[in-house]
Amino acid sequence: MRHFPAFLALALVLLSGACRTPEGPAKLRAEFGDGGIPVDWGNVAVASVPSSPEASVANAAARRLNQAATLAKLVDGWPAGFATQDAIVAVPLTLLEEPQNQPFGDGQANGSIAWPGWPAGAEDVPVIAYAATSSSGRILVVEAAQELMDLVLPADGAVTVELGDEAHVVTAAMTFDAERKVFRTLFSDVAALAAKDAFPTSFAALPDWSYAALMPDSWGKLRVRFARGSAKDERAWPLLFRFPAGKTGAILASLSEDQRKHKHLSNVASWPFTATTTATPYEQLKTWQAAAGDSVAHFYPGAAGVHHEHAGHMTASGGVDTFVVEKAADAPKLQVLYTCFDGRNPEKEANWAVPSGAGWHVIGEKPNNDSEPQTYGESIVHNLESAGIFAGWGVRSPIALTGEAPFGARDVATFRVLRPGETFTTAQNHFHWYAIDAKDRVCATIWKHFCPLTSDMSLGCASH
Repeated sequence: MRHFPAFLALALVLLSGACRTPEGPAKLRAEFGDGGIPVDWGNVAVASVPSSPEASVANAAARRLNQAATLAKLVDGWPAGFATQDAIVAVPLTLLEEPQNQPFGDGQANGSIAWPGWPAGAEDVPVIAYAATSSSGRILVVEAAQELMDLVLPADGAVTVELGDEAHVVTAAMTFDAERKVFRTLFSDVAALAAKDAFPTSFAALPDWSYAALMPDSWGKLRVRFARGSAKDERAWPLLFRFPAGKTGAILASLSEDQRKHKHLSNVASWPFTATTTATPYEQLKTWQAAAGDSVAHFYPGAAGVHHEHAGHMTASGGVDTFVVEKAADAPKLQVLYTCFDGRNPEKEANWAVPSGAGWHVIGEKPNNDSEPQTYGESIVHNLESAGIFAGWGVRSPIALTGEAPFGARDVATFRVLRPGETFTTAQNHFHWYAIDAKDRVCATIWKHFCPLTSDMSLGCASH
């Protein structure tokens, strides 16, 4: 089993994708841009178990991505003719990790999320925001749960939100959506925050690093405060609209030579599949591995508990089959894996009150006494499926805040639909997460980077 730790690395492969028909109740379907990238991720069907933070944030993010794509009419002030091409959801929260709980020995540690003091039975997360883009401009929506106002700002009166960065602050009134129990405001004229600039009219025209086109730099780090009547909460919540994904070709080109030598990078767009077969990616991978043998790739079936358990509770449900490519002597700084996550499991969702997929985990420091190489980053190459992948990325304390953030929410998680042809990288000290919304297995290619990266936007090896 000398290769097993490497497989574990794949853990974070927790791919989520899912254009396939999900089980469970009928759901809204979100489609972005040309080709249609579905979110199509529904609510966890909780039985007698209270909903978990992981389920709450997954459902909340999916609902907002759906809303940004198809439910514009529900948001007052949504610009006429605004056809959403892409969107990012941002959620202030607390990111937790267990440095001692590293199941793979390569630096990846199990994690979880929380809002200390937030009511366990609350129907929504405390604060959530989403930014959407179209050829006609950008919008930003900020929402706050009714429970938040009742707990933090119980005074009567109109609710307002203050949004800004170091240079600009904008104050706006919030309207109450009684059906969804949230206060909401929409910023469609953002001249006070950043100059509007042209946005590409199709996905093909997006820059190589697509998230850079979603928000101008001055929208990168924002602070949010709320007031109700004469009462104002001086504490701020952080917002960050960033998701480190881009076109695979450009990301591949950014790899340094000692990573790019790996022979399995040469045909990253399709290898090892053929265009003429009707077999699924998983079936093709099994056929390929059986023919190639263990000298090329090792197959590890049905591994359960992939980054799922944190502090005694499960954070996601699902197992994964993994094909670990033998390490290449001429490319010691990179390893390639192919991973296929189990399809959605509504029964476990109900029993554990968590999403199907994989829980939060952080790329951290490996134990000094472990022989497995240090993983400094992991990339999900979305080249095996035709559906979008619902993924999350997290960063600790992206903004310097004065005082304590409400409910300890000093960190930010962002969510986006990863498109086919894109690669999503999580660098050291950052978190990631995926949810599965497909009946069948969802597969993707994984790159494990064994060198410190220049950044998660340029994957060359940085000097130590």
